[in-house]
Amino acid sequence: MRTGIVIVLTNRQKEINILGIERFLKENVDIDICFVNNGSKDKTSNILETLNKKFPSNSSVVNIKKNKGEDAALKVGFRYLLNKKNISKLNFSTKFNLNQIMRFSEFSTNFLVDI
Repeated sequence: MRTGIVIVLTNRQKEINILGIERFLKENVDIDICFVNNGSKDKTSNILETLNKKFPSNSSVVNIKKNKGEDAALKVGFRYLLNKKNISKLNFSTKFNLNQIMRFSEFSTNFLVDI
């Protein structure tokens, strides 16, 4: 059973922990992270696309050209995971924190009912 996590990022180029994300994706192959680039004007999109090329089986990137707000970006990410990745559980984060992602994943695995 796969768990999906949506992370919305806007102009977060300097905050993305590339090595931490790579380690997380290597260690958690049953978790699919959908990064939603919500209208960033910096290099956020480039960083996310590079990560996606390294880990295509458990990461994805959705680029929104113009910032649509967090709620709309989350909805886009959820739809992508449900329609393209066949995800059975979903979580989201509006903060970019790998420890928080692990807590979401553990919560989802232990306490949430399948969708």
